[in-house]
Amino acid sequence: MAKELGIAHEFHTPDEVTRLYPLVSLKGVVGALYTPDDGHVGPAMATQSLAIGACQRGAEINCHTKVVDFAQRPGGEWDVEIDKGTIAAGVVVNATGLRSDEIAALAGNFLPLVAIQLQHLVTEAIPEVADLETELPVLGGLDGSFYLRQELDGILTGVYEEKPVFWAIDGIPPPRLWSGHFARKPGARRKKRRRCPSPRARPRLGGDQEYQPSVAPPDAPPTPKA
Repeated sequence: MAKELGIAHEFHTPDEVTRLYPLVSLKGVVGALYTPDDGHVGPAMATQSLAIGACQRGAEINCHTKVVDFAQRPGGEWDVEIDKGTIAAGVVVNATGLRSDEIAALAGNFLPLVAIQLQHLVTEAIPEVADLETELPVLGGLDGSFYLRQELDGILTGVYEEKPVFWAIDGIPPPRLWSGHFARKPGARRKKRRRCPSPRARPRLGGDQEYQPSVAPPDAPPTPKA
């Protein structure tokens, strides 16, 4: 897939994996795929940066504004009805995350999405991580569907559970905080865990993520038909 998409990638032997990720256990590892141009970004900082750049180029951002309805004009332009009035737009971009299906429905389109609760665990500082001269690359395991990445001087880990918790099947409620779960996959992360003392985990971070039913787990609830 990386080759078809033109993404830089390299295949590495176990010894080369140790060079890239010195804290990994090589038990059961026969090789790895490395994408040197991959990375991660803080979503809050990225959003603010994009917003600042957009405003510098003449965009207007309306916070705390609810989209109520859409109406397309004969010429193709749109009237976007919000709770503060109406905005005329030549193009409407639906970038509303978990609520993308609701916004699509306002425009008469059907977008099948399933919300799943996901969680991350973040460790406290790990001396072996703090002593590294460069940041660790993101480590993912396809056999256990997990990933690890460096978070300051600790490690952030997340998994895609075999039996996830589906959320808000009947509609996304107003923003809220929830205390979710963290389903364990026995052996999945232990195979690749770091060779250092077990660190303490900081409080868990919860969040929801949307999936199309075609890539959701087999036991996902049925998607309503349009």
